[in-house]
Amino acid sequence: MSQVPDSGVAPKNTHYLLVALLAAGGLLVGVAAYFVSRLVPDMGDDDLAVTQSILTNLGIGFFSAAVLFLLEPKFRRAVKADVTDTVTDTVRTATEGLKDEVREAVQEDFEDRFATLADRINARYDAKLKEQSDLVSDLSSDFTHERVSKLFEEAATLRALHENALLVEADDEIGNLRVRFSWHHPHGTPWTDPSTLRPPGDDWNEVHIAAWPSTGDWWASPEVAWTPNMTFEDVALELAVGLNSSGSRGLAERIQWGPILQRFETAVKAAIESRMKTEGAPPLEGGLSEFLDHENTWYLTNRGLYCPTHNSAQLLADFEEIPDQPPWAGRREWFFIASRAQNLRASALDRR
Repeated sequence: MSQVPDSGVAPKNTHYLLVALLAAGGLLVGVAAYFVSRLVPDMGDDDLAVTQSILTNLGIGFFSAAVLFLLEPKFRRAVKADVTDTVTDTVRTATEGLKDEVREAVQEDFEDRFATLADRINARYDAKLKEQSDLVSDLSSDFTHERVSKLFEEAATLRALHENALLVEADDEIGNLRVRFSWHHPHGTPWTDPSTLRPPGDDWNEVHIAAWPSTGDWWASPEVAWTPNMTFEDVALELAVGLNSSGSRGLAERIQWGPILQRFETAVKAAIESRMKTEGAPPLEGGLSEFLDHENTWYLTNRGLYCPTHNSAQLLADFEEIPDQPPWAGRREWFFIASRAQNLRASALDRR
């Protein structure tokens, strides 16, 4: 016996048969309500009215059920399609919204992380710049061994000073007395560190301050190694005694250290800021060797001679002979600083 394929025809016929039965049942029950008095003649008026009402409502119920069963597939398809479309739209909208939210969240997180990193880097820059600024700020009024040592260490790291030394004028008269601040190994330091068998490092360095009189004689130029247990007053007095002993300057001819330390502070600040390319710093090339602040402000480095107030810059190589005097420079200051540049050039050539 062959089987009928499951094509959905049987369920459909059953559905229509059920609709027909419900409709017929409703019709019969509704019609029967009008024939109750004939079928049951002895029924009272009240009972008859109640029975007819019940049968009528029952017939209407069957007929309504038939109508609902007839239209139910259409309702189901319509509702299903509407629900499907609604769900699809909802899912699509939710998915797109979720994608946008995730994308925005990732972008915001990336931007926040990047901004935070940039802020941290900038903070480190600012901290380093402030640290260097604090080393020089008000140095002349707080001239201690600790601050000066740290300043020389930082200047050495930046190679801001030529040979870790700086020469400034001590008096208003050019060349009368100069003071040299330097940072190097103590005299008599061995060529090799016994503990490492290597040349001594910067940790061996100490601050030295020397006074150079106009005679230029090395034996008349006292130098003091500034150790941590000494105050600057000790250093200043020892230099004065040394100058007095050599006959270069009497003890009563007191050295005015205020202007000297102010010149040192100005020069080192310019040298460090120039190496850091700080805005407003003088555009110096090379390590600063000497500073002269007279009629004009001069910076002598191992690369050239600079006078920023007149935008003047001359290479050290140009000082084989003293160049012509600039029209804005004083005669004495020009020949003095130009001679210093010539000597620095000659010293550099001798070391080659």
